[in-house]
Amino acid sequence: MEKQRATEISTSPIMANVTYNGQSVYIENVNISKGTARVYPLNQPESREEVPVDKLMEHWNNPIVFNGWTFFEIYPHLTPL
Repeated sequence: MEKQRATEISTSPIMANVTYNGQSVYIENVNISKGTARVYPLNQPESREEVPVDKLMEHWNNPIVFNGWTFFEIYPHLTPL
């Protein structure tokens, strides 16, 4: 993932489907100068770690499953008919 996209995701109120090493994570913030992001697994918010932004993967059109709830991505850039 690029640093700018990681920053957009971290500041957005919309949950994005992002993984690090195959695990769904939440991007807490991004350090542009270091090229890292502070993330935590969705099921372990106390397990924060700083990871390289280029190792984060964004997945489109895939639901996020968390604690028995399923979340689908929202496309805010699309205009309703």
